[in-house]
Amino acid sequence: TVVRWLQQSRSGGTGSSSGEASVFMTGAQDGHVRIWDLRSRGEIANISAHTSQRGAGAIAGIEVSASGNTIVSAGADRAVCMLDVRAGFKLRHRATDHKDFIYELKTVGENAISGGGDGSVYCH
Repeated sequence: TVVRWLQQSRSGGTGSSSGEASVFMTGAQDGHVRIWDLRSRGEIANISAHTSQRGAGAIAGIEVSASGNTIVSAGADRAVCMLDVRAGFKLRHRATDHKDFIYELKTVGENAISGGGDGSVYCH
């Protein structure tokens, strides 16, 4: 399971305006991205980002853009998914360029960079 904080504080660090992080996201073996509220201890959203008729693609990486408006995930299905936070975590883009497992995923500003086991690097 991959865990990342979603909410950014005004000071630029991770967390709410009170200084405590309250919203985080997880990516798991079932190919789902889940958004959680630590305060209510409840699930806000459950997105089937890396699942298909062939089965689930375990999530290998999950990141959030600098603005906090986009969640990016990489799965064992060799896909990179971009979810729009402002639109209720709807899938905005799904890239299937990788031919091998995605080993690395990072966000730079509003872009995502993914690196595969075959040496390929893509900017999304």
